Amino acid sequence: MSLPFSGLVSFAMVPRYDPAETPAPHAVILGIPTDEGTTQHPGARYGPRAIRDASTQFPYYKRGRGYYDPERNRPMLPALELRDAGDVAIVPTLPEENSRRITEAVAGLRARGAFPVCLGGDHSLTPAILRAFADTPVHLVQVDAHLDFVDRLAGAAETHASPMRRAREMPWVR
Repeated sequence: MSLPFSGLVSFAMVPRYDPAETPAPHAVILGIPTDEGTTQHPGARYGPRAIRDASTQFPYYKRGRGYYDPERNRPMLPALELRDAGDVAIVPTLPEENSRRITEAVAGLRARGAFPVCLGGDHSLTPAILRAFADTPVHLVQVDAHLDFVDRLAGAAETHASPMRRAREMPWVR
């Protein structure tokens, strides 16, 4: 029996993603536990873990297929396959290396045909995710209290204050 307080934690307790899985699931959760781009309140690095932990209360259906809605007492999206790939391996003192790793991880999921659903982390990881979509137009919608359009903050180009500026510089982002 899968219980929210025991076992390995994955998003909504869906199965772990295996890159050898064929065909690839429709969507794969990818944690990006970093907050090295923030200048104020650290802690966003714990976001993927906290989201996964909270999500264990969500009732998933048939081991990663669809979502069971207890209010409607029926499965929703029964054909949707969802897996959890765990976290990108972050090196706390190497932001450029982390950016490369994030882009590589997201691009790897896309190459296998899965849609990446990224859990962060602070806003500085957004450009690295977007670089993984350089081969196709991407429409970006931002919901935030600020524009996040600063060019550089304390000399750094990729911070929590600049993801929309970096996105605007990418011709594939609409």
